[in-house]
Amino acid sequence: MLLGLGLERERNETQEISFYAKRIEAFERGERPNSTDELAARRVWNLSGDGEFLSDREREFYEIVFAAREKEEKEIPLPTRDWSDKINLDVAAEIVDKLYQNLPAWEPKKDHFRGRKFELKDWDKMSETSRKEYGKRIAALDKEIQEERYTDTDILCMLLATAHQKSRSSFYLERATIQRWAKMNGREELQKLVNSLHEYAKIKKKFGERPVFTSKKTKERQRTEISSQTVAALMKELPNTKNQQFVPYVLLISGARLSELPSVKIFTNSDGSVALKIDTVKLGCARKNAPNSRRIEFEAESIEARQLTAITERCGRQPFEKMNCATFRSNFRAAKKRLEGTFPEIKQLDIHSFRHAFATEQRGHIEQKYQKKHGEDWRTNEKLATAARDELAKLLGHSDKKITGRYGHKPVKKFAI
Repeated sequence: MLLGLGLERERNETQEISFYAKRIEAFERGERPNSTDELAARRVWNLSGDGEFLSDREREFYEIVFAAREKEEKEIPLPTRDWSDKINLDVAAEIVDKLYQNLPAWEPKKDHFRGRKFELKDWDKMSETSRKEYGKRIAALDKEIQEERYTDTDILCMLLATAHQKSRSSFYLERATIQRWAKMNGREELQKLVNSLHEYAKIKKKFGERPVFTSKKTKERQRTEISSQTVAALMKELPNTKNQQFVPYVLLISGARLSELPSVKIFTNSDGSVALKIDTVKLGCARKNAPNSRRIEFEAESIEARQLTAITERCGRQPFEKMNCATFRSNFRAAKKRLEGTFPEIKQLDIHSFRHAFATEQRGHIEQKYQKKHGEDWRTNEKLATAARDELAKLLGHSDKKITGRYGHKPVKKFAI
């Protein structure tokens, strides 16, 4: 099945001629080609051999549709990056045509998962890292659009192909990038079209598929077991400058984000216990009036307390104060590459994996505590289940507690240095 409007490559020439003749007559009356026409012409080009169309009407139809782009009567090749092989054209045409026919006024709509409205965050309110990341993505998108001469239909199909093939997070990142590009280039109609698309889960349902909320690679990184041997090997491979060799261990026992490490302070309490104080750097926490810092406590004489005390004696109370996060990322990648032959699992490991490992261990402690206090079926009590999740959210510094559900799904191995 190709497109629903008579485009099946059947031997019945009458049906083919009827479709193309009807559309060509509409063009002669002044009607502009719609998204279904663009997708149909794209398929015609794919099924032809180097421009050898099966009928004169096909060639005329193709040339009319793509000449409309440049307003000149000559053959215009399709973009080299062709989306028609990646999506079901029947479904794509149906979705895009409805957008063009029922274009609503601009109105931010809710994200089906987090309950948030889809609005572009003000550029000035974004972190420097996010601005750099979006800047790179927008520049790459702009280059592709200019070189390939994408129409709004092409861009919508590109976004549908992302939803069709990839996870929800990839779709939302692509959608936000397109929206930012459209806003910067004054493409208000494209902004409305993109914003009017169905939510990710509904698009997947249209294509007859189940939504993928997390990519396979992301799940692998999140659930990779971190052995004591792997951590020790990483610490040996990392440079001693600015105490970088201690970063993997502190990340694992604190659950800190890498960007929060320079703020980490080590305190020894009067009872001999040790605490880590971490300042939260996520801007969302500040906007929601969430606590801007958190403490991770370790009992006196515990392995963690002894090791943190040793780090304090050697490096001071704030060991990573002068560390550059970008430099550490580079050193971490280099150390991983050198260790891949000895530790195959390290290929799936990234810096954020330490945060997931911390969450897994803490979740286990919290669940054991609730089970001991409230019995085996404590999870059936909604208040207790919410309280347990809130405890983990507090340790992770989450302002949106729904995100906490992504953390802590596989046991992590204990280790000592």
